[in-house]
Amino acid sequence: MVEQEIQKAAGIRIGLAVLLLVILITAGGFIYHFYLEPSWSIIESIYFAAITLTTIGYGDLVPTHDVSRIFTVAYALVGVGIVLYILSVMGSYYIRKFHRMEKAFVEDIRQFEKKKEKI
Repeated sequence: MVEQEIQKAAGIRIGLAVLLLVILITAGGFIYHFYLEPSWSIIESIYFAAITLTTIGYGDLVPTHDVSRIFTVAYALVGVGIVLYILSVMGSYYIRKFHRMEKAFVEDIRQFEKKKEKI
């Protein structure tokens, strides 16, 4: 019972983390497109926001105005930290899931060994 509640809470945390990531990238894309770099399409703006937050930085799009450059610095400083937090939430969920699977596997092997000894 407690394990199921922990699983449910972890699933909610991951869902919220992914939602936060989508909001962060979409909001950044809209700010670039409508306020800072109107010559970029909405797709290019969202692409630039995602590339910036993941620290990939291909260099195919670059801010052309001082205000957009300053915003990009602030956006990256705040956003990269948030993305790292989101990745840590997701990573810890899957590590816990792997450990539970490992425990169940070891228990199954023990049960198999006990049955094998009886034969």
